[in-house]
Amino acid sequence: MIRYPLIALLALLPAFPVAAATLVVDSGSDAADLIPGDGLCQADDGSGCTLRAALDETNALPGPDTIIVGSNVLRVSLELGSLLMTDNATLLYSESGTAEIDGLLNPSGTALLTIAGDSNQVHSVVFRRSRGDGVVITTGG
Repeated sequence: MIRYPLIALLALLPAFPVAAATLVVDSGSDAADLIPGDGLCQADDGSGCTLRAALDETNALPGPDTIIVGSNVLRVSLELGSLLMTDNATLLYSESGTAEIDGLLNPSGTALLTIAGDSNQVHSVVFRRSRGDGVVITTGG
């Protein structure tokens, strides 16, 4: 006798792969994601999709994701410390030029970007005026 038929039925269902997320940064301000892992890039201060919010979101989602810095965002001004990239993400600028990550207002001694883990990529992004290390790359061990 099966006491929990729904659980038994769910165990028989095939697992579906999670689709990769593509998030478009549309704000140059620095704010965290409202609800990391919900699939939506929404800054907790209402400023839109910031780079920090996009990274929060992709770090919380499984699988490879892409973050595109929109053509309307030429500079991202950091104020809240190092950005963190941990989960197989690609960060790139949408145009042929480059986007700038500016650390002038970032706390002293903090990196602009910390990459922790493998399979992360950064393209067409320039890091300037860091008050600590520009980019720090660490391993999982």
